[in-house]
Amino acid sequence: MTPRTYMIRIVWPQIVPLALPSFTNNWLVLLKTTALASILGLHDIMYNAHQAGRTSQEPFLFLLMAFCIYLGLTMISDVGLRVLGKRYALK
Repeated sequence: MTPRTYMIRIVWPQIVPLALPSFTNNWLVLLKTTALASILGLHDIMYNAHQAGRTSQEPFLFLLMAFCIYLGLTMISDVGLRVLGKRYALK
C-alpha cells in the first residue's frame, strides 16, 4: 500500500471524526474575528457599511446589508461543516 493510499483509507477516516468538532469551532471563531482570505472581515464589512451609511444618510440599510452578508457567510460555513460532521460521525 502506498503512503497516500494508507493515509486516505486508514488514517484519514480515524482522524477526521476527532478533529472536525474543534476545526469547526476554530473556523467559525476565525470567520467572526479575522479577515477571510484577507478580503472580508467583520471589521472591514462593518467599517465600510458605517461609512456608506454616513455618506448616504441611511445607516440602517447598509448595516442590515452587512449583517446579511456576514450571516450568509456564517450559515454557509456552518451547513458545510455540519454535512462533513454527519459524514464522518463516530459510530
